[in-house]
Amino acid sequence: MKIAIAEDDPRFAQQLESFLSQFAAEQQLQIETKRFPDGASLVDAYDYTFDLLLLDVDMPGLDGISTARQIRERDADVLLIFITNLAQYAIKGYEVDALDYVLSQP
Repeated sequence: MKIAIAEDDPRFAQQLESFLSQFAAEQQLQIETKRFPDGASLVDAYDYTFDLLLLDVDMPGLDGISTARQIRERDADVLLIFITNLAQYAIKGYEVDALDYVLSQP
């Protein structure tokens, strides 16, 4: 499974990678992650090889919702999960057919 993480906070991106690595080990799965510091860099590099996108909603420049909209214009099948502490944007996540919206603690 190939997962893209678009997250502007390197500490949180590392934490996500750690959780994914632990999950992969427990489930005996192979997971490859690639980090992007913002939505624009993910959109620019998007090559249809990702199975799942983990998107922070609140990023400078191209936010997670706008990133998801641009990706959806090209790829209707990739799974999207928003991970953020901004509950007020949850409905917008479902407008782009997100699989889930995970609220984190700040």
